[in-house]
Formats: sequence, structure tokens, C-alpha cells
Amino acid sequence: MSARPDTDYRQEGRYLATVMVVNVQGFSALVGLDARVEMGVIKETWLRIDRTVAEMGGNLVKHTGDTLLAVWGLPTAGDNDPEQAVKAALALQDMIQRTHSAVVPESSKFTLQVGIHTGNIYAMQLGVNNEYALVGEAVSQAYRLADRSQPGMILIDEDTFHQVHGAFQMQRYEAEANAYQVEEVKATAGKARYGGAETMQTRMVAREQEMSQLSVWYAEAMQSGRPLLVLVEGESGIGKSRLLMEFTSQMEAEIPAFYLMASRALAQTERVPFYLWKTLWQNRFGVLNTDTPAAAGEKFLREVQRLWGRSLGPVPVLEAVHLTGSLIGLDWPGSPYLARFAQDALGRVNRGYEMTSELMRRTASTRPTVLVLDDLQWADQDSLDLLGFVMASSSEDQPLPLLVLGAARPGFAEQHPGLAQEMRLITLQPLPMSGETVAAAYPYLRGLPEHMLASLASVSGGNPYFLEEIVRSILKSNDEDSEDAMLEMLARLRAQPPESLEAMLRSRLSDLARMARAAAMLAAISGRVFWVGGIQAAVRAMVGKQTNMQLTLPSALAEQTIEEGLRQLVRAELAFPRANSSFTSDQEYIFKHDLLRDVAYNLVPANLRKVYHFAVGNWLAGHEDLEFIIMATDQFEMAGAFNEAMAQCEKAATLLEKRGAVGEAQMIMERSRLIHTNSQSSSKEKERTV
Repeated sequence: MSARPDTDYRQEGRYLATVMVVNVQGFSALVGLDARVEMGVIKETWLRIDRTVAEMGGNLVKHTGDTLLAVWGLPTAGDNDPEQAVKAALALQDMIQRTHSAVVPESSKFTLQVGIHTGNIYAMQLGVNNEYALVGEAVSQAYRLADRSQPGMILIDEDTFHQVHGAFQMQRYEAEANAYQVEEVKATAGKARYGGAETMQTRMVAREQEMSQLSVWYAEAMQSGRPLLVLVEGESGIGKSRLLMEFTSQMEAEIPAFYLMASRALAQTERVPFYLWKTLWQNRFGVLNTDTPAAAGEKFLREVQRLWGRSLGPVPVLEAVHLTGSLIGLDWPGSPYLARFAQDALGRVNRGYEMTSELMRRTASTRPTVLVLDDLQWADQDSLDLLGFVMASSSEDQPLPLLVLGAARPGFAEQHPGLAQEMRLITLQPLPMSGETVAAAYPYLRGLPEHMLASLASVSGGNPYFLEEIVRSILKSNDEDSEDAMLEMLARLRAQPPESLEAMLRSRLSDLARMARAAAMLAAISGRVFWVGGIQAAVRAMVGKQTNMQLTLPSALAEQTIEEGLRQLVRAELAFPRANSSFTSDQEYIFKHDLLRDVAYNLVPANLRKVYHFAVGNWLAGHEDLEFIIMATDQFEMAGAFNEAMAQCEKAATLLEKRGAVGEAQMIMERSRLIHTNSQSSSKEKERTV
């Protein structure tokens, strides 16, 4: 999905956009040269700058003297506008450093001052010449950041920072409030990153106390040398993930050497052994599911060697690589360290636990380290067991200064008493139901009267996700900058408020174009995380048949509508593609929220679900990764295809036995026997019905 539109961007209206201002320093050094040479150098420099901006999806608005104004997000927002703008700035800095005309004195090389701001702008035709211009806070702030930066520096604002953190090495710029200096692209992000087309500014509000408490506990973990587990608990949509994101963003900005490792459990991978740890290492080391086994192993080896350090000790690094890697499914043919446990599967797993703990200790001993584990209510038991082992592995001689931040729905602590023994708990409460809270969270609404803002908070019940959807519906009514339309929508919401967040999400999905709604429903078959190939498989299962979800289309045309449908889902901020991925069958997306996925799934007609589950199961079964095989088992079981489900169980058990995970293999085969029992019961029920 390209961030740059194919149409003319010069349209009037209000937008949430990313503005970049570039000041070129050094043109004054050309004074005194031949006029034609001077003009040629200036033109060539601007041409190279303009080309770089355009290649990164930016639109060039104007040149004024030594300054360029460019924008991302017109006329429609792209999947990753702020990230593209920052990448363009880095590319410009690199280009200027490498490019130098022989006619310019060596002592006066060109340098750039760059300011980037994401926020609301107005685009309009101005003056007697109908000059196309951008006005608004984002424009003025971008100019201010460029002016306040030093030569060779890129400064971004807080809103841009929140959208690109994890992708770049950045730090707070002390000379300017709420500004961050971008240094370079990060080789690995530490967590899965998804791109989305943001259409409104949001702020986390009324969580200052929780942020402060997290800071206290972070300091305690670092000073005590003992790992500390903090659980953020709360109902769906209450802001658990947002709190953890804001806190780790703050850490990344304040601590240059901060080391973040993050993973998210999924309902669809609840049965996959060590899934949390697999994605934890993959995210940190940049390993992709699409990597070949050899490429994945090479990345894992290289990064573990780097973390292990030069201190050899009694354990060689290859043993750590092979034992930790074996837990998450990496294969090391001929490994002498794994061969020692050929007849002792439990011993292999225990040694893998020890190596994982030692790897975490070495990592945390060199830099501040935080683990973020989201949606722990879906975590597989093996991942939780390994987490418990790591948490209990520190001692005075072997310190482990590690903060583990988890998020889960209510009840997780009670269900896992072992982890809860020394757990610190934050229970998130609804936001204060005041107009001040709404105005602080959504800057664009600050002009509304207090009583109107307070009514929004009241309707949402203080649930941040519910409030966001309500505000989004109001702003959507203001697409043409008609305040009357916005107030009319607000009046309707006050008169007839949505009965629940689920009802609000159903309305959002119903308002989508048909192809986008169909894409959401078919994506929901896979789960919260889904892949283009799964949707394509579901579409092919119904090609030539008329349903109320999609048009009767030949296969090639049907697949074109998938891409457009997904594009619309991203623009509606309902789903997001994996960052820096291309549109292929293996491209990964994620629904914005678990609840949104559930609402989309419930819209799928019940009489069609088995057909879709079977098609998606077949697509998943074509992959060799263990999690895909286990997910295929679930899909086949939901389709009532019990023989196919049992076959996937046997395939998964074989893979688990191959890596020495005998206990997990036995559990999978027990599940196969249960599926067989269910199939017999289903057959008897059908016979009685007949």
C-alpha cells in the first residue's frame, strides 16, 4: 500500500497530516561565484531534495528562499505517513552529507535543519493568485522545530514520536519542550509494528498516577537487581495496551540504551507452546515468519552472540543459541548440545529454561531492559511457565534487573497464583467523566462547550476505546468542515446514545463500503491477527456463488477487491498491516482490538462459517510453522472437518517430538483423541436428527 496518492493532492479541507520543513544552510557560500554556476548548484541541490521527498511519498508544497515545505497525508492518509516523513528526513541528511559540488568551498558544505510535526492542518487556496497553502498548528510548529534545531539535526514533535517510536533511535531534545531528536533507523524494533492511517489526534489522559507508579517500580527493579512483574488489569477497551505503550515510549525517549522486548498473546495461538517467547525473540531480532529456516537461524545466532557478550564462562554461546532456539522451534541439525538430550526431552526443556534465563540476565546486565507481554489472558501455559522460571532465577550472585510489564483482563492473577505471589497490580478504572478529560484527549474538540464534552464522557462510561469511537463518529460527520453537521451528530448521540461499545463497533462496520465490510468479516475467520492469504482462500471458496458478503466475481477480480477492502479498513483505522511488509498472501494484519474482531466475526452468517473455516484451515495447513498447523487444527474443528483436524494434530505432534517436546506432543495427541470423540458424537447426533 503506497503512502502517496495517485491523484492531485492540492485539495481544500481539514486534514490530520505530517508536515516537514527543511532549512538548507550553505547557499550563502555560493555568493561571489559565477551567477550561472550559483543557480546551477542551487537548482541541482533542490532537485535532489525534491526527488528524495517524492520517493518517500511526500507532496512538495512550496520552496521559499532556503526553505522547503512538504506534507504527507493529502488528500488521503497513508499507512505510515509519519514514518515515511522521518525516513525522508534521514535520507535527506544522508544525501546532503554525501553530495558536495566541487565549486562550493569545503568549509561551507550544505547542512539541513529539519522539523516534523503531525497534527491538524487546513489546506486552501489563498490570495489573488489562488496560491495553494497549508495553515494550522502543525505547519507553524514544523517551522518552529526546524528553526530551533541545530545544523544536521532532525526534530519531531510528540505526536509524531508516538507514531514512529520503535522504528528509530531517538532521544528527548532538552532545549525544546515536547521535542525529540531522531538519530537513525533502528535495526530491530523490539516489538511487532503495524502501520495505520491516523485521522485524528489523541492523547492518553488521566493516567498520570499509573505512569508515576510504573516509573517507581521500574526504578525498584533496576536498583534491586531482581525481576519485577507488574500486571495492568482491566476490562476490554479500558486502555491497558495504551498505558504500556506510553510508558515504554517515555523510557525510549529518556534512556538512550533502553532495551525493549515485546510480545502479544492471541486467542488463536493459545495452544501453541512457547508462542509468547517465540514472538518475543522474533520481534527483538527481526526474524520473520517468511524467513527460511537457515535465515531465521542465522539471525537468531548473530543476535544471541551479540547479547551474550565476550564473557565466556562455563557455557559456550552456541549451547545457549541451540537450547533457547529449540524451545521456539528453531532447528539445529547435528547440534551436539541437543544430541545430549536425545533421550531426555524433559532435560532438554529444563536446560532451555536455564539458557533463556542466563540470556536474559546477560542482556539486562548491560542495559535497562523491559519485557512487555500484552493480552496475557491468552498466553499458552508453556510461555507462562518459562516466565515464572526467569522471574525466580535471580540471586545476589546472579542479579537480574528486569521489569516485566503484563496486561490482562480481570481474573488473570487469580488463575495464576504462582506468578501472582510477588506481582504488583494496577487495576485501571474508567476515565473521569468530565468535559475537561475529553478536551485533553481530543484537541480538535476543545472548542465545544463543556456540557457537550461532558456528555460524551458520560455516554462512553469512561471507557477510552468507546470514547474514541464516539469521537470518531462525530469528526466523521465534519468531513466537510461543517460545524453544524458535527453538532447535529453530537445532539443525536446525546438523544440516543449507543447502548454499548459492541453496538458502536457494529455500526462502524455497517457504515463501511461493501468490500471493506466483507474483508473485515472474512479476516475475522482467522482471528485478531490475519493474513491476506486466508482472506483469499475464503473468497475462492465462494467464487461464483452469490452471498450477502461479496459480489459474484471471477477469482482475479475478487482478489483485487480484497486489496481495496483492506485499504479501506486501514483508512478507517479498524485494522493495520505489519509495518514494512508488501501485499502478498503472507502479509500480516491485526484488528485494532479483540472486541472489534469478535463483532466482525458475529456478522458472518452462521450458515457460511464452516465453509470459510475450512478454506482458511486449508491455507494455514499449507505452512510448515507449528503455530499455523495448530491454528489449522482449530479452523478444521470449527468447520466440522474432524479428520482434517486430527491430521493436523498428528503433524504438530511430529514436529514437537522432533524438537524433543514430548510433553507438548502428548497434549496435542490427547486433543486429537478428544476431536475424534467429538466427531463420533456429532455423527450420532446427525443420525438421530435424520
